[in-house]
Amino acid sequence: ALWITWRIPAFAFGTAGMIILIVSEIKSKQVSQWVDQQLHRGRVTYLFLFLFYLILNSHLLLPGYPVTSDGLGAVHLAWQFKQYLQTATLPLWSNASWLGYPFTQAGFAISTIIVALIDFAIRDLFLSTKLTLAAFHALSGVTIFVFVRRISQSAWAGLTAGLAYTISYFHFYNEVALGR
Repeated sequence: ALWITWRIPAFAFGTAGMIILIVSEIKSKQVSQWVDQQLHRGRVTYLFLFLFYLILNSHLLLPGYPVTSDGLGAVHLAWQFKQYLQTATLPLWSNASWLGYPFTQAGFAISTIIVALIDFAIRDLFLSTKLTLAAFHALSGVTIFVFVRRISQSAWAGLTAGLAYTISYFHFYNEVALGR
């Protein structure tokens, strides 16, 4: 696979980049000054943080099946909802188990609707699911940033809180394994 052959050079490049950033920060505080500028640029700050948190959670975009709430069951719900949208069939009814039930009765996440809508453009249900999951991770980090910055009046505290929330295992487990 192509991503495996690029893993070692990417790791080496990332490690060299981190060393350069650390040396630059120790010598002249360039990194912290640049980050401070990014944190005070208004709406551009949100885009910067979204991309930053998205890169930190890029493992959600790796090849293979997406790992979402109930495994491939969430992908199935998105596929089924997309079929409903394409055929404009009402009521939304599922025969996935029992003798059939209203589609939203057994729990239905808004992410399923978003995955179905994104899939109209991408036409790859697994990739649509992965992109939605990664975007939700990044957006939750930006939301925590805004919340903590507003409470503490410190952009650096917001950055730290958003970073901690975005990369914490608890958040990953809740969103991916439990689907919350």
